[in-house]
Amino acid sequence: MRGKVNHAGGKHLPSKSSIAEIALDLLRLLFPGFFDGPTIHSSAMKDVTDGLLGEVISRLIFEIAKSLKYAPPDGVSQTDIPKLAQKQTFEFLSALPWIRELLETDTDAAYEGDPAALSREEVVLAYPL
Repeated sequence: MRGKVNHAGGKHLPSKSSIAEIALDLLRLLFPGFFDGPTIHSSAMKDVTDGLLGEVISRLIFEIAKSLKYAPPDGVSQTDIPKLAQKQTFEFLSALPWIRELLETDTDAAYEGDPAALSREEVVLAYPL
């Protein structure tokens, strides 16, 4: 195949499909019970979200490390990349409670500002994020 955008044999890039799956899992963490097939009982919410968070952590570290290996920041050696990927992952994930609060204010504003909206749950499910 000819072209300048081929990447066969190059450095291993982050996986587009893995990133999309991680993004969906982040939505599941931010809005538990909204983006899952089966209903999550409130008594199982903590266990489900803890398990999902653990999966997201490992997958996100892996994808961030691939990105850092592809284009390492100045002064970062290849041996430092796993630690940096872990640090960046935890810094990002530590912002999830703040992101959740922000999304809740957006949800409230959309619900209160749209007379056609029947509930906040409808806003989360039907409005673009």
